Amino acid sequence: MKTILVIEDEEIIRETIQDILEEEGYKVLAADNGRTGVEIAKKEIPDFIICDVMMPELDGYGVINELKNDKSTSLIPFIFLTAKSQKGDLREGMALGADDYLIKPFTTDELLTVISTRLEKSKTIEEKTENKLDELRTNIIYSLPHELRTSLTGILTALDILQDINITSTPEERSEYYEMMLASAKRLETLIQNQLIFTNLELILSNEAQKKNYVAGETEFPGDIINQIIEDYKLIYPNRTNDLNLHIDKNAKIKITEEHFRIIIKQLVENAFKHSSSDNRIIVTDNIENGEYIFEITNEGRALTPEQIKYIGAFMQFQRQQYEQQGLGLGLAIVKNIATLYELPLEIKAEEDGFTNIKIKFKIQD
Repeated sequence: MKTILVIEDEEIIRETIQDILEEEGYKVLAADNGRTGVEIAKKEIPDFIICDVMMPELDGYGVINELKNDKSTSLIPFIFLTAKSQKGDLREGMALGADDYLIKPFTTDELLTVISTRLEKSKTIEEKTENKLDELRTNIIYSLPHELRTSLTGILTALDILQDINITSTPEERSEYYEMMLASAKRLETLIQNQLIFTNLELILSNEAQKKNYVAGETEFPGDIINQIIEDYKLIYPNRTNDLNLHIDKNAKIKITEEHFRIIIKQLVENAFKHSSSDNRIIVTDNIENGEYIFEITNEGRALTPEQIKYIGAFMQFQRQQYEQQGLGLGLAIVKNIATLYELPLEIKAEEDGFTNIKIKFKIQD
């Protein structure tokens, strides 16, 4: 049985709605003012909320603002009741997150139809979210143990060898195995960090309230950040410095949090290094066109096929048996999820000459 909360200060209207809904088999909770309605909503967590706009103590806008900012109630379907004279004010309510509205007086059919439609939509969203989480759980179960074992094996192997040769080995030999352990530990750290980033993005994308918090972010001086990240990777791949061809000299204020911007750039640069070899070129450029800041990276090496580009996703590494690349294949999936979150155009092209080109466009803040 679905539970519906009715927040309405006019007793006749409130009781009429309650009678109609109870006749249809719904459990009904009622509040005669906005403050009481918020308290009931947070305590009972109803499946649906019907709320008048003009009320004493706390009006409808105040009610929806409080509920949308509370994780436990932020996703509850919410509709406003309003008089015809207030119709023009509903833009504010819809901007705050209301799903729909009914204009008084309304018929029984209109009331039941809007409730049925919104409950069905909410059910569809919940099912999609659950399916996404099921897919994520399955991928973690099958993929994560193998990758953890690979990194841990490198550490344990080096420790075993050091234990056997510690007395007779030279400092150079010991240093070699220490470096092996350090590399495996760093790979393990990166794996765990990427897993946490990807899981967090999946949860954000499934929560409309959280999505709104992130899309309001901004980043200044993206070109400077890119150059800083490139310098860090020169230290990680010192033998690849001559392979880099950089043209980063543009700056603007762009609509994305700095955290997510850095993640995108790091993942794309890391991907370019991992999927190319020494003497393979990596070209990094930025540009500003049509109110957008454009980041583009091209690497020579193993170009993706159109089919592989189509199915970019978490835990999918293409040509794994042939090239045995470490990691879960999360890099491009993370970039794709962030692009989806901010509605950023993302283009991935495989050129016939063995180049992979990735371009992402960021909206410039007015």
